[in-house]
Amino acid sequence: MGWAKRLRPWPRGLAGQLILALVLVLLIAQGTVVGIAMHERRDRFEREGGRYVAQRLATMVRLLEATPRSLHRQMLRVASSRGLRFNIRPRPSGLPPSPFLEAWLAPHLNAQGITGSVIFELKRLDDDDGDDDARPGRRRRTGAGGLIAVPIRSTGGELWLTLETRRRETPPWPHYAFASFLLAGLGSALVVILLVRRATRPLQDLASAAEKLGRGEALPPLEERGPIDIRRTTRAFNHMQDRLHRYVSDRTRMLAAISHDLRSPITALRLRVEMVDEEELRQRMVASLDEMQQMVEATLAFAKQESEIEPTQTVDLAKLCQDIVAERAEMGQPVTWLGGPEHQ
Repeated sequence: MGWAKRLRPWPRGLAGQLILALVLVLLIAQGTVVGIAMHERRDRFEREGGRYVAQRLATMVRLLEATPRSLHRQMLRVASSRGLRFNIRPRPSGLPPSPFLEAWLAPHLNAQGITGSVIFELKRLDDDDGDDDARPGRRRRTGAGGLIAVPIRSTGGELWLTLETRRRETPPWPHYAFASFLLAGLGSALVVILLVRRATRPLQDLASAAEKLGRGEALPPLEERGPIDIRRTTRAFNHMQDRLHRYVSDRTRMLAAISHDLRSPITALRLRVEMVDEEELRQRMVASLDEMQQMVEATLAFAKQESEIEPTQTVDLAKLCQDIVAERAEMGQPVTWLGGPEHQ
């Protein structure tokens, strides 16, 4: 199960969690912006497309009403283009209405002054330019579309101008737009990582210092840097460390003073013990005094050692054990070294 804990996506450190949370928020914000931009782009494309179709239809109606019928077929042929195919026919019938095209085009047709139009739905519409001659190599697309019919007033409503069109798909999003969003997201993520690392680095130094203080090492005061909250924490840690050092130093000096003062009573008792006539009792009392003397000397040695500040250094335990074994072997003691570099 250890490998599963190492592979879990959520980091355990504060810096990693902050970075991941901020990056996720950034991705959500970027995705929301992209979604809104794509939706606005699609709506604008549909509005402009409807306005364009209505303008083409209104222009064609005016031209047909102002020109003789002999030119109409040629005009329709020239005006047709890919996705927009003009024709003149009697009023279409038998086709289902198209609610979508009606809602899409009706406002634009009314704005162009076109009234009396009818809009139908076409199940299949070739996406070509209206030419009768098939061009080799041309890829023709087919799909659902619509037919808009407008009466030609110069014919007394006998003939109608029809326009076969299809709903054009929104062009794909430009590559440079995705590149700009990607670069903006990566740049923002990099700034977030740098700022979070800078803000949390003092916490790492504080944790390392607390661990060393717990081992009894003497540390210089930590530099107060980073956000104000972390600076306050570092300042409190420095004050705590100073108070702890003073507390331990005061207790050590007091213990050393007491042990030093005990030397005189122990010496006086040793002189008085020598006057005891009973040999066995005198030896027991001397042994007790010797034990007390050893305790006093050990306490004084401890106090002296605590007053000396020795820098912390790394020790090779394997080498140290090997040296001790070598010394014991020279003294004739039965010791054997079983370790090695691989056991360090």
